[in-house]
Amino acid sequence: MSGLPDLIHRPVEQDGRLYLIGKSNQEARQPVTGEIIWQTSFSVDPSVLPAWSSSSIFWVAATGQILKIDQKTGKILDEYQPEEKISVLLSEPEEKALFIGTVSGRLLKYDLAGKKASWSVKLGSQRVEQLLPGGKYLYVLTSGAMLYKLRARGGDLDGWQPVPARLFGRPLIFSDELIVPALENLLFGFELKSIQNSSRTVLPGDLAVDLALKPASRQAGSKDLLLAGLYNEHENRSLVVALTREPQLFIEASPLSPQPPGERITLTVRASGFSRPKFEFYLRSPDGQEKLKRKASTSNNWSWFPVKEGEYTIIVKVSDKKLTRKAELSYNITRILNREK
Repeated sequence: MSGLPDLIHRPVEQDGRLYLIGKSNQEARQPVTGEIIWQTSFSVDPSVLPAWSSSSIFWVAATGQILKIDQKTGKILDEYQPEEKISVLLSEPEEKALFIGTVSGRLLKYDLAGKKASWSVKLGSQRVEQLLPGGKYLYVLTSGAMLYKLRARGGDLDGWQPVPARLFGRPLIFSDELIVPALENLLFGFELKSIQNSSRTVLPGDLAVDLALKPASRQAGSKDLLLAGLYNEHENRSLVVALTREPQLFIEASPLSPQPPGERITLTVRASGFSRPKFEFYLRSPDGQEKLKRKASTSNNWSWFPVKEGEYTIIVKVSDKKLTRKAELSYNITRILNREK
């Protein structure tokens, strides 16, 4: 394969064509033979990744317009002129709309047929860095390491959460978690439903390429894998790490232990790695007796009103059709508390 474009993005293979996007020239080739299918010579903004739908490519020209390109022919199908400088694009699969993030921190849904925004949301003054679809929702990461969850249809904000470290690379959805790379060797997991931080993984090297998913095979016991391509500078070697999704449980108490008798204690369980889990709550009293306090249900919280002093243990059993796990939390009820007046 010769005469390749001055690549500014990684090659993409889709529907029997290999797409090579350069700053000043672009082309599609036959993946096996390298035969050129089409070539174009547009000036492309290298700071914005192209967006892909089922039949089109959307990229941002150096002049700021969004160009809709036919994947089969490389011809321009349409042009759109945004009002602000674009930082990221995401296309709906059926090509009815584009989600557009801007440098100034605005996110909008752009109606391609009407050539106008159907909704627009201002996310502070931070640059919109990443967009990731998740069913009815859209997950957004900004340059200030903030994660937002919005409803894709109307742009309503469903929640937000800070990422504990500087962003590094593209996020993806793995099982029921949104995986966000941070710094050079950290992966943070966030629950899709609550977007609470549910996991933290330290990698044995720095991320060298974007994360990738390997679906489970049909073989019994096979699991989905999260693949991370790394470089370990200390050992001067490259490696690929395959990660599996393991269930995790966290019990949160509000207010924190210790508390006096008569206070209302709310226990909330954060569970990841389960499919439609049910939660059972048990209480082990200071004398060692263990009693079921709430039968299995889909609610992940339980309110407790202790009346006697002592060291208690809250036990939670979480289960779905395949998995069952337990977690425990010690809690002290005492009248001897130093409280500030």
